[in-house]
Amino acid sequence: MVFRPAAFLTLLGLVGFVACARKHENPSCWQHFGECLDRNEPPLDVANRVKPRENRNVVKTIQNIFSLEQCLSECEKEAECQYYTLYSKDVLKDCYLVGFNLGTTCQRLANACVLYRECTQFDTRCGKACPTGRRLVQDFSLDYYTVLAGGTLDERYKYADKGEVLDNTGKSCGQYDFGFPTKNSEGAAGVHVKKGNNNQQDYLLMCGGYNKDDGYRTACEGMARGADWADRTETLAVGRAFHSMVAIKDKAFTFGGYNDVAGMLDSIEVYDGTAWAESTVKLTSPRSHTCAVYIKSNGKDSIYVLGGWDNTLDYIPDIIKYDWDGTDLVEDTTFSVELPPDREGVSAGRSDMACSHYRWEGWNDGIMIVGGYRASGAWLNTAWFLDLTIAFNASDSTFPWIRLYDISQNFDGGRHYHGISYKGTQPMIVGGWNNLNMQSLLMFDECKGDDLTRAGKWVFDRRKAMSKGREKFVTISAPSYMIPTNKRCL
Repeated sequence: MVFRPAAFLTLLGLVGFVACARKHENPSCWQHFGECLDRNEPPLDVANRVKPRENRNVVKTIQNIFSLEQCLSECEKEAECQYYTLYSKDVLKDCYLVGFNLGTTCQRLANACVLYRECTQFDTRCGKACPTGRRLVQDFSLDYYTVLAGGTLDERYKYADKGEVLDNTGKSCGQYDFGFPTKNSEGAAGVHVKKGNNNQQDYLLMCGGYNKDDGYRTACEGMARGADWADRTETLAVGRAFHSMVAIKDKAFTFGGYNDVAGMLDSIEVYDGTAWAESTVKLTSPRSHTCAVYIKSNGKDSIYVLGGWDNTLDYIPDIIKYDWDGTDLVEDTTFSVELPPDREGVSAGRSDMACSHYRWEGWNDGIMIVGGYRASGAWLNTAWFLDLTIAFNASDSTFPWIRLYDISQNFDGGRHYHGISYKGTQPMIVGGWNNLNMQSLLMFDECKGDDLTRAGKWVFDRRKAMSKGREKFVTISAPSYMIPTNKRCL
């Protein structure tokens, strides 16, 4: 029996074609050399003429792929793909093509891109002949922009009545007066709601907030795909500001906040695509100025509500985890991780921080938190990453938080009431307050650093800045197709 790789790939029904991909390079420190062996079938038995069966972990295999970036592009075309390996020509390395343990060299597997569903069993013996990556938090092919709306400008009650768009590099797509008109509000919250499977009915949604004329608002506004910003018909069940909001596909969730009737709120609202309604599930205690993140991990759709102020104006160290079962939110009472203290003897509680889903080294899911406020430290200069791989492992006693490089090396650049988005693969801090309304942007580069006690580095770029500083605003990361053509950067 003669083994022919092309025939083997055809046998699997996995042969595809190369598509041109836009240039993209993952950070250098995200390199993972090895291949995924999940759901490995018995090896090829030449003596008894037994062929291996199809590997159930493989989504697809494409030949004539010459870079890891092209392989990622192919992964993003397949809904089930979460990991990908590029097999390169190397006569000195043994590769086990998609986990079949063929005992052959990579010479036979040159320029084959294999897409996987899972990657928990990782074999490094093929080294640089089989670099592997994980799908990004946001698909690179969708060209994510950042939408800024609401908030206040350089005076306490000078509201920002224009929204602003930043492209995938953080560049402003026009001056403030070029932006789209919005209602006056501070402390509103917003999300990108994904409706349907083809993205044609997606929309951006911003709800609640406060202004001195209307008080605590229930109204919503937003932007349907490719359309102008406009008022929406749905309204929150309860007026609130300084709440947090996340979306899971076509559902949106609002957590806590404050109004002048009830004070701090413990209520959660759920939006089903038609209307908002209060959930029977409550926060563990009333709180405002929280931060919330949605992450799909361990096969579950999970929401994390971090920190905030309680009804005695103490700063909360808690993280509440909810799982969405398709019908209701279910609190995960086994999750007991708290926010990290910046130094010994100081409370770990903080409010009005920015937080985001992030993958450390492009691989481990987690939560990045940046800045915020606490009574003993004013606006905070620190940034942290919670590694959920460690947090979920009950047998691992490692501290799950990684201290990142501080926002400012001189400890004078802390901020709160800011937003966080992405510039390609890099988290990007936008705006906020530090003795004035800020218009600067900072990008986190995980692969840089000049402090052995801190990971990564925040990079300041004067050329990419908001046209006006603002605080207490809404930051929504959304694919460029959501933005009207005349509001996109040229």
